[in-house]
Amino acid sequence: MKIPGSPDEREAFYWDIVTRCLVSRQDRRAHYDRLRNYFLFGCAPESSQALFNKINSHMDQLTAFLFAADTTRFAIRLGAGVDKATQLPMARPLVSRLNDKWEDSNSDIIFSNAVTWSLVYDSMFVKLIQRGSETMPFLVESANFGVLREDVPMLDRQEAFVHVFFTTKDQLRRDLDLHPKKEILLARLAASRKMESELPAGVQRIIMSTLYPLAGQMTGNAPAPLANEDIYRPRTSEELVEMYELWLWDDGVASEDKKRQRMGGYRCVTLADPSICIYDRLAYDPESKDGRQMFLQGEHPFTQICPNPAYDYFWGYSEVQKLTRLQDQREHHMSQATELVDRNVNPPKASKGMWGAVDEKNLALQKMNALISSTADPTAEVKEFKPSVPSDLWQLVDRDDAMFDQASALTNISMGRGEVGVRSKGQTDSLMRAASARPKKRALIIEDSLERLATLYVKLDKAHNKDPMMSEPLDDGQKAEPFLAAQFTDDFMAKVDAHSSSPGFMEQQTDEVLAMFDRGIVDGDAVLDVMHPQNIQALKIQYKRMQEARQEQAARQEALQKAEAAGKIAGKIGGGAGGVS
Repeated sequence: MKIPGSPDEREAFYWDIVTRCLVSRQDRRAHYDRLRNYFLFGCAPESSQALFNKINSHMDQLTAFLFAADTTRFAIRLGAGVDKATQLPMARPLVSRLNDKWEDSNSDIIFSNAVTWSLVYDSMFVKLIQRGSETMPFLVESANFGVLREDVPMLDRQEAFVHVFFTTKDQLRRDLDLHPKKEILLARLAASRKMESELPAGVQRIIMSTLYPLAGQMTGNAPAPLANEDIYRPRTSEELVEMYELWLWDDGVASEDKKRQRMGGYRCVTLADPSICIYDRLAYDPESKDGRQMFLQGEHPFTQICPNPAYDYFWGYSEVQKLTRLQDQREHHMSQATELVDRNVNPPKASKGMWGAVDEKNLALQKMNALISSTADPTAEVKEFKPSVPSDLWQLVDRDDAMFDQASALTNISMGRGEVGVRSKGQTDSLMRAASARPKKRALIIEDSLERLATLYVKLDKAHNKDPMMSEPLDDGQKAEPFLAAQFTDDFMAKVDAHSSSPGFMEQQTDEVLAMFDRGIVDGDAVLDVMHPQNIQALKIQYKRMQEARQEQAARQEALQKAEAAGKIAGKIGGGAGGVS
């Protein structure tokens, strides 16, 4: 994009870009609220909470299959033109630091939540913020994000995108302490207080329906639950200011005059509502006076997680959306079955030849050891009308559950259940490989986002971490030397080691590495890296000592055999010489 030169024109230009990026935000927020309610309560916002929320448990199972935070490990793949002899000894310490930082910064928890809610909505984002030498991840929901072109998939292909967030007025005043125009900006600032209504959700819907009635006339009464079941919403009494962080690609300025020439790259603009430009700077400025950079050159801090991408829609598809009708149908069948059982336990009754208050007699019939007085009429009786309960009453519910599993490609084998006719491990492994093909496709999509995030971790560590590390030589003859992360090559990419982020791959990878170990292709260190047991570093040291002990024992055995062979040869030579004399 070409950025205007005048400050007033820039501010208007930036606000216009923000408005265009957020053109669908309100519609998407209403859609996301509906999906959120189905995920948490198994029903639409205008309905009562489901008796059993199948969507929630189903999504929990699917998320556990697509991403496992406890087994995720990373590796570094070097570029084709990199000198492996000099860079590989530095790669392993960097991988160890990456794995440690990944867990210490709670990135495993953040990414797990991102996967779950990206299946609920359609996309989620993880934003990295650098604080000194530490990299901090933050979760950004898609309702607070916007892109310039929703018909273009993938965030890296967008010319501009915006992140909406809130800050308190006092925090913003502290953030502006060093700003040269602090007083002018605060004078222009209009704080927007994020108020939460104290009315229940049902009453709010009634009020809104009177203000914005539906087209046509509604006839009859519709039950509307007035209790607000969706209580998992943050509330605050602080005055909050709505902020916009706009990222756009600046084409730069090409000029023969070196003073006017400026390279292109991402530009980060911070605005406050309404359309007040607070900061406007390049994310990476090589001409920065203090040398501090907002982010890496040519990179932005956002990583999109979209398990169900679409070729013509940036946000992708929601997994919960295709399960909402099934949840409604399952709840309907549950209600039918429950009502039938209740009518069988407490059926309608008819009394004959009995005098007195009917309600009193009906109440007495509900109690144990009740005595009901009647007239001397010998034909007096109480007749029950019990409906017949079919033996396959719950088959419809079981069929609905099977349709849930089929919709998300989950089978009995993949969920740890037994399968009829399957007895051997070979049969189970074959069925597991065939059944996990569809979920693996989405697991690999999630893995791509995970690898981009891990690569940014290493790049930020190279740029900001000055703590030395010790190299790990490939050969025993080499010596370990200290080095800094900045000395590592820029031609690399962090990869998920052996697809360890998905349980669907782990069993297969374990079998393969054990088979290679039995054939002597890999050593015990490789097996430990794949299986990653507890106290892996201590186990590697123990394995190294075991190898050294085996080598010493083999050397002694070989020396003994040579000595025995030499003694036998000497004996034969001595015996032969004595016979000749």
